[in-house]
Amino acid sequence: MKNPKIELSAIQKDQWVRVQAEVVLDPDEDVQREMLEAFPEQKESYAVGDGNMACFYLKNASATFYSFKESPHTIKF
Repeated sequence: MKNPKIELSAIQKDQWVRVQAEVVLDPDEDVQREMLEAFPEQKESYAVGDGNMACFYLKNASATFYSFKESPHTIKF
């Protein structure tokens, strides 16, 4: 958490995307509960509030889409 900034990239054929954001820890146990409901196979290893699971969200995020055929365009979310 010293440096919460992240960048992710993905490519498909001649197009790629670069996502930049800040990662924020979400301490809400309801979020942990929802995550375990979405991925029930994880219930064997994790439990809400056990200190072994952490949920995060992205803040100040942007995604820039690139292509060899078009100019880049950015979406902020």
